[in-house]
Amino acid sequence: MKKLLVMLTALVVLAGAMLWVIRPDFGPTEAQADTGQGAPVPTLAQLTPGETVQVFYDWYLDYARNTGNVMADKAYHNSPYLTPEFVQRVDELIASFDKGGYDPFLQAQDVPEFVTVEDETVTGDEAVVTASTSFPGHSLVVELVSVDGLWQINDVRR
Repeated sequence: MKKLLVMLTALVVLAGAMLWVIRPDFGPTEAQADTGQGAPVPTLAQLTPGETVQVFYDWYLDYARNTGNVMADKAYHNSPYLTPEFVQRVDELIASFDKGGYDPFLQAQDVPEFVTVEDETVTGDEAVVTASTSFPGHSLVVELVSVDGLWQINDVRR
């Protein structure tokens, strides 16, 4: 229970610190990022592959809990964390479901309590990030590519 509380607290802090990344109209611009009042706020271009994955899934879980269904609302369509090719593959996959299906971002039918980045490996303009979820034994392998200096998610698998 204590571990869960610490993890949830860390997620809340991270989500608050990274809110400006998800909502560009919130928080400092790149020009305002170094205010001299502590550490500069990272810009989207400064995120590592692991940070990109964590910020995406923090947004995703928050949306699923507080706003609606990410898949049904197609809220992922405008995400700067996803390649357009991946968005298209997700749309095609969802359209192919006859009855039921699964969430291709979570590789599950249910929404976990948390997703936590465990490891990242970068090779040139490609990266692989492993993340665990709150489901016992459930992990995600997230493939990213660097596009114009930004890390974007290009695939998610188990």
